[in-house]
Amino acid sequence: MTELRDGARNPFKLSWGDDLTELTVRHGWQMGWERTPARNLADQDDVVGHDHPMGRDYMPSGSVLSDPVAAPGEALYPRARAPRSLYAPEYAPVLLPIEGQVALFPRGETTMVVASHFLPEDTTYHSDHDHPLPWLEPGDQAGMPDRAGLFAWPVDDPDTLYGTERPGITDGASILELPTADHVLSVESWSPGLRRAGRFRVGLRARPAPPDVATLSDILLVRPADEEPEGLEDALEFVLPRAVVRPDEAFAIVWEVVGLGFRPETLHFEVSVERAGRGVFDRLGDFLGVTDPPSPLVIAWEEPGPAEPGSLFRYLLLDPSELEEGEYRIRLALQTAGRSGVVRVTPFEVAVAR
Repeated sequence: MTELRDGARNPFKLSWGDDLTELTVRHGWQMGWERTPARNLADQDDVVGHDHPMGRDYMPSGSVLSDPVAAPGEALYPRARAPRSLYAPEYAPVLLPIEGQVALFPRGETTMVVASHFLPEDTTYHSDHDHPLPWLEPGDQAGMPDRAGLFAWPVDDPDTLYGTERPGITDGASILELPTADHVLSVESWSPGLRRAGRFRVGLRARPAPPDVATLSDILLVRPADEEPEGLEDALEFVLPRAVVRPDEAFAIVWEVVGLGFRPETLHFEVSVERAGRGVFDRLGDFLGVTDPPSPLVIAWEEPGPAEPGSLFRYLLLDPSELEEGEYRIRLALQTAGRSGVVRVTPFEVAVAR
């Protein structure tokens, strides 16, 4: 585009140079211009160029590029504030974050990644305006099916792409098997007719699960099932879009354990739910004995270990009716004789529908 503009007429009546080239590369070409006639013949008309109203900065920072796996998810999201460049993809000018669930399930030399996805509600500046929004007209994308997908790029081999795509839907959950390595994960949903998309990217370290070493997966929140799912793949259709539950609706958690089955043993599981985000004064009151710290809800049980090596899948139904609105943590602990204990913690929120 800059080569086409070089030497061509432009609305600003300026000769094309490095400054306009850099502006075009950084911010894309302008969608339109507004001209105000000069007040007298000696002056020139005032011309204002308009960039795309949905422009965002898609270029990650230098620290993210040097170590993308260590970058938090928000560092990989297109920035709208203080951008150094501005672009809006034509296929989905409205690109919003997906705040869903991502859970890793080690399987020896590979890792199963489960991610929830959905099409976010349009919360952009113009979403509730009654003026025309030409950039959201379906155009040649009318009639194209919605789709969602889960993709991963190995950091050491960016030319390789692992992915799975689900045409016809935006809401649900996807599962992807990855080799043990450092990856950048991308969870995506897209509605071509609405020209709106959702995306969540994060770096992840998939490490091998050593044999005969008990390894817990992450915890995944799911809806209750009429029949208890027998494995991870069976639980996909019940995965909650977000780690948010209502106090009047039961939910369940699922997880896996690998590294067992090499010898007879008894498994001691403990699941607790405790309040998170308590302030300094709350903790100080607990210490001074002025207030009573909230007691966590605890469920504990024993069961025999598996008879042979493999992944042990577990499903547990939880009732949040006694929990107030707020942020909580689920803590899952596994203890076996002669092994070090392993623990997984995942945050979730209890919220009343409004």
